[in-house]
Amino acid sequence: MRRWLPGLVILALWIAVLAYRTNGHLLAHSPFDQHTRQALAWLSGKYWLQNTPQWLEVVLQALKGVPRELVSFPPVPTLMELPWALLFGRYTPNSLVMLITTWLALLIVASVAMRAGSSPWRAWLLSLGFFWGTQIFYLSLDAQVWHQGHLYGIFFAISGLALASSGSQRYPGTRAALAGFLIALAAGCRPFDLAASAYGLYLLLATAPKERRARLAAAFAAGLAIPLAAMGWYNWLRFGEPWEFGHRYLPWSLQLPKGLFHPIYLRRNLWYAFINLNMDGRGTSLFLTAPFLVFAFASLFRKGAPRLERITALGAVSVIFLIQLFHESNGWFQFGYRYSVDVIPVLAIFAARNLMTPGTSPTWTRFAFGIAALSVLVNFYGAYWFYRLPHQ
Repeated sequence: MRRWLPGLVILALWIAVLAYRTNGHLLAHSPFDQHTRQALAWLSGKYWLQNTPQWLEVVLQALKGVPRELVSFPPVPTLMELPWALLFGRYTPNSLVMLITTWLALLIVASVAMRAGSSPWRAWLLSLGFFWGTQIFYLSLDAQVWHQGHLYGIFFAISGLALASSGSQRYPGTRAALAGFLIALAAGCRPFDLAASAYGLYLLLATAPKERRARLAAAFAAGLAIPLAAMGWYNWLRFGEPWEFGHRYLPWSLQLPKGLFHPIYLRRNLWYAFINLNMDGRGTSLFLTAPFLVFAFASLFRKGAPRLERITALGAVSVIFLIQLFHESNGWFQFGYRYSVDVIPVLAIFAARNLMTPGTSPTWTRFAFGIAALSVLVNFYGAYWFYRLPHQ
């Protein structure tokens, strides 16, 4: 029990920061609440909204002359809002719910590290590096619709990868299917998280007996397929295309001469993600705002972990981030570069399994935790900077 005490301390401090940000209103509801409104619409038997405030990002349609508005974000965060909408109606405590969900993801990372042989204090500090030392921290303090997509995606992806890596031989088929199911739910929050399934499949098969691997891979694929098929049907119902969540039909997106994805955006996004050192709402270099994340990425090239694991994790991270670098929107308005948090599930599980194992040198450990401490300080300041801006 004592090994889990730091987790409770972390939660208490996190909630205290949320209380400071909300002036003591821990049950505060974010006004950027498309998922809450969508959940209430589902409960009333509709998949569209009507008469939404002007500040909400929605797709405008008309059916038989009647205007309606469609939420252009993947639907899994709406599923997560359903029970809270039932209990609280329009004003759910979505920021507190989001913070606790993010904290649960932190606990899972710490548990994977301890299962891999890390001491509890190393496991907790490693987890803090990812959750308080990256843009996850400021995102977790306000359940805006964009933040919910990132953080629920992180929770489901980490849960699926952790389950795939457990190595348990009890109910292996069920474990494989559930791991795939959870990663598909992550893709139902952030579609590019689907690339994490490659790393999940590696983790699942790495310790499995050869004679079981084909069955486990099939179960994993089946677990992935069920949520993806359901989301494809939902997209087809709304837009006539199973792969379209709606962003392509937003008013501002329809005006883009090059569309949502194009190489023309690469140079600008690279500038904000890696080079710009000024505090800028369009993005500030990850070298400045999330050095622990850069360190975690560099660790993929460090010998020690199995070569195939490093290649698979690197491939998943590269696919997720490279696609985003070709996206017209680079995350405006933000602290740091918020799209970077989508690679954290793969990096966090990789680090938990390989970076702080018993054979890790003390020098390496001190270096890693020095960077983590610096990242935490930067991101506490970043959260203060972001939420003190006039636009908030």
